[in-house]
Amino acid sequence: MLYLPRYRYHGIMGFCNVWDKKIGLTFPSKIILIHEICHAISVQKHGTAWKIRMRKAIEIAQEREPEIVPDLENEIARCITQTDMPNRERERLIINEVKGDANYYHDFSEALDGLLADCGIFPEYNRQLYHKIHDKAIRAIESTIRARRNSNVTE
Repeated sequence: MLYLPRYRYHGIMGFCNVWDKKIGLTFPSKIILIHEICHAISVQKHGTAWKIRMRKAIEIAQEREPEIVPDLENEIARCITQTDMPNRERERLIINEVKGDANYYHDFSEALDGLLADCGIFPEYNRQLYHKIHDKAIRAIESTIRARRNSNVTE
């Protein structure tokens, strides 16, 4: 498990990379760790398999740690709401994050693909949306870095 700064949008608190078998958390949290473990087991975003795993985690928590059950239920509700987010709103949030962390995404190009994957935008499933947002994000990174350099030159 890794502890590292991650995405402000989807993955604000953690992420699960099932291919590399890594879970990352921005801060230690039992709820987020359980959330990410359910991703690792279900290999799915916040769909049916993930919800089933979270429900199983709630059953176990009711016996062992009943105080965390409300937080786990809130986590399911929060993620279902995010999953239903319209593409335009999702795109706006992604671009805003990319602008805020342009240097990070510029220096680590795979992180942009990771962000889009964490947001449920996979090229093999939604090629048109993926390319649209990916291209916009690249332009946002370039213009933000250019603007920062220009503002440093004029100071």
